[in-house]
Amino acid sequence: MKKLNLTLLALVTIVMVNAQKPVFPDGDFENCWVQYTVQEGSKAGQKYWDFKEESFISTLNQLYELDGAQGIAPLTAFREEDAYEGNYSLKLVSDTMVFGNQRIFLPGAVGTLLIDFIGIECALGTPFNGKPVSLSGYMKYLPVNGDSAAIEVVLMSNAHGGIVVGSGKQVFNSAINAYSEFSVDINYTGQYEPDSIIVLAAASADYDFTNIDSLMKCNGQKGSTLYLDNLTFNYGNNVKECLMSEIDMVVMPNPAVDQISISMSEEIKGQVMIYDINGKCVANTAINGNQMNIDASAYAAGTYIVNIVSNNQVVASSRFIKQ
Repeated sequence: MKKLNLTLLALVTIVMVNAQKPVFPDGDFENCWVQYTVQEGSKAGQKYWDFKEESFISTLNQLYELDGAQGIAPLTAFREEDAYEGNYSLKLVSDTMVFGNQRIFLPGAVGTLLIDFIGIECALGTPFNGKPVSLSGYMKYLPVNGDSAAIEVVLMSNAHGGIVVGSGKQVFNSAINAYSEFSVDINYTGQYEPDSIIVLAAASADYDFTNIDSLMKCNGQKGSTLYLDNLTFNYGNNVKECLMSEIDMVVMPNPAVDQISISMSEEIKGQVMIYDINGKCVANTAINGNQMNIDASAYAAGTYIVNIVSNNQVVASSRFIKQ
């Protein structure tokens, strides 16, 4: 279960924080799921699927273990077998929860959002550097009563007071009955390099996660449903970085000094492509297996993207820092 100090819900304020957690953890919509069991209250013994604790993005299922007098919250994110590719996709469904004498709308959301009931705060955003030009993927949308969905990206510099340096948002106003590719273009206006990113997707677009009061005033239609699969950041020179990779990959050590070791959950025949943060390819090495070592001693200090390419498709992505 996810242990929550539920009595603190009314005191939670949402703040921009530079939460220290992995930027691109292992796992994807294929492998990122854990089945939790409610231990206490009226839902004791019930099981539900949600992302692993270390996942890059989080769902509002973290509210599900609210109990009785404190509130009753539904599941709004589901491991769905109707996928564009692979076995699973993410299904988001807008719904309502009861908290005290209030009925609160939940806009079926997923993103870099982590509610911390014990620390009395909520992290909106996660550490990130680099300037992707877009976020793309595949989606379906089944709105209710004229509802709309949204996918949004905001890059910030917390080192300069949380200033926004880049952003993009796409709103979907009508039904999309079959999986279709989308691309949210990111426009940069700030002069600083980003060090934090917010990614949000919601089955009802009238959301506001700025603070707990605005979150409780979100609007939309119960039952609006958004499906997502194969989310990818795109950079210049056709460089892609999978937001939720199809295959688990670990790059160690991280940070690296001289050599990196790449391990994958499956054997792959393809290429290991390594790019600097500006999209320049610094390595292109064949792989036939699930592990290899690469000499990184000549790389300049900075952040690098590792892509595993098989049959002309990026099947896994990760990052490492070269000291």
